[in-house]
Amino acid sequence: IGVRLVGSEMCIRDRKWRNDALHHPKSIEIFRSIVNLGMTDVFRVFNPKPYEFTYWDYSRGAWEKDNGLRIDHFLASPKAVDRLHDCQIEKIESEISNQIKLAILKKASIFNGGFLFYSINNMVNYMNKAIVLLLIVTSLFGQTIKSETFDHLKFRNIGPSVAGGRIHDVEVVPGSPEIMFVASASGGIWKSSSKGTMWKPVFDDQKVSTFGDLAISESNTNIIYAGTGEQQNRQSSSWGNGIYKSTDQGETWTSSGLENTFHIGRVIVHPKNSNIVYVAALGNLWKSSKERGVYKSTNGGSSWRKVLYINDETGVVDLAIDINDPNTLYAASYQRMRKTWGFNGGGPGSGIYKTTDGGSSWSRLSAGLPRGDKGRIGLATSRTRSNVIYATVEHADSSGFYRSGNGGRSWKRMNKLNPRPMYYSHLFVDPKNDDIVYLLATDFYRTENRGTTFFEMPTRPTYDVGVHSDHHSLWINPNNSKHFYLAGDAGLHETWDYGKSYNRLNNIPIGQFYGIGVDTVSYTHLTLPTNREV
Repeated sequence: IGVRLVGSEMCIRDRKWRNDALHHPKSIEIFRSIVNLGMTDVFRVFNPKPYEFTYWDYSRGAWEKDNGLRIDHFLASPKAVDRLHDCQIEKIESEISNQIKLAILKKASIFNGGFLFYSINNMVNYMNKAIVLLLIVTSLFGQTIKSETFDHLKFRNIGPSVAGGRIHDVEVVPGSPEIMFVASASGGIWKSSSKGTMWKPVFDDQKVSTFGDLAISESNTNIIYAGTGEQQNRQSSSWGNGIYKSTDQGETWTSSGLENTFHIGRVIVHPKNSNIVYVAALGNLWKSSKERGVYKSTNGGSSWRKVLYINDETGVVDLAIDINDPNTLYAASYQRMRKTWGFNGGGPGSGIYKTTDGGSSWSRLSAGLPRGDKGRIGLATSRTRSNVIYATVEHADSSGFYRSGNGGRSWKRMNKLNPRPMYYSHLFVDPKNDDIVYLLATDFYRTENRGTTFFEMPTRPTYDVGVHSDHHSLWINPNNSKHFYLAGDAGLHETWDYGKSYNRLNNIPIGQFYGIGVDTVSYTHLTLPTNREV
């Protein structure tokens, strides 16, 4: 595997010390041990002359020159222990932090036979590589590595520089447009206090990092609820552990129960009472369970009551509230089950329900909706007219975009458009004009006539211009409909002209990597396959 043994450039430039160390019997023994394990047969070592190197050719038992290479490898012998310490400390104090210095000295102290060491100029870049090399070389000496050995090794972001990631929700604090949050599919919650100029993670100390929805209380904007577990249905969908609550505008979080709901599609806070909260819980994607349906809390999440339950395979994927009558809510139930051999995304359990008494009782809506088994349903209500509600309905032969103008008593299919509903089904109504509706899916659509016609938004990218496909969330400025944030697989984008052009906020490091490949010749070369998000 080409184990690399790297040393201090300052120390190595001392020719006499270098020769003593390299020709020490213990050094040769280490070379022989590694070669016998089949790891490598050549060890390159830095030579004081610029770009000229010597290496140990075990097959010939001699050092040979190798011109034209860059600074490479080095092994220090036990005879040079004290000198290595002194030289490294001097170098460290002038170039890197005390934290790294402590990590280096800890690593040095665990070896009795030889020292494995990195060039200071490359130390920070090779921190992860150090762990692998320490494990390999330590095993040669029969040493035991203790957990505290790595206390000072810290992960850092090494790229890509153009970041992004699947975002499931974007929210802006009412009355404070500079403060905003994004909840990602698997990268935690991020907060900006500068309209997206700078971000910080605010959920890293919790057990999960996957989210379906965020809800900021309008009556007390310090209170935020986060529903964990993404609401999508893929084999790789991440599951959560219930509801979390923040009382300091996202700075700290505490668990508020519903741990076994696994996937939460929507969280709604009563607009005038932050203690009244509704949760749409999908439940376990992979097996039947009773922990699904609509849950309600009247004490800020201290306790919950299940107010709508269909069956152990049917959860609730979406909720919509009548902002003018908060006791009126609509719920989209969704029967689904995934197994290793396939996905069943529909059944008789899927449908639309309505309550007018805050969840105490529910009625199923059916007039004008397709009969028989249905799949995933998306909902959105008007903020200007209480009786206007829109839905996307997945169905075998009547799938499409539906509208009700009488509070759900009857529905009309306005359009056949409903792309890949099992993964999207996201609707957003313009806060000023409920004839304007946005439909988010692989592409991004807008209607200005209640769904009679849709046109595709100009979001297709050319290289790094435009917006990547696969959209999941939208926040429309309630005071200026021309301004909105569009979120999805490509991260976060902002527009001020109804979506004609965008500013990409590519400074949130939440790309989803599905694998990692390391070049065994140069450990600094990585291949990172992603979910097309960076």
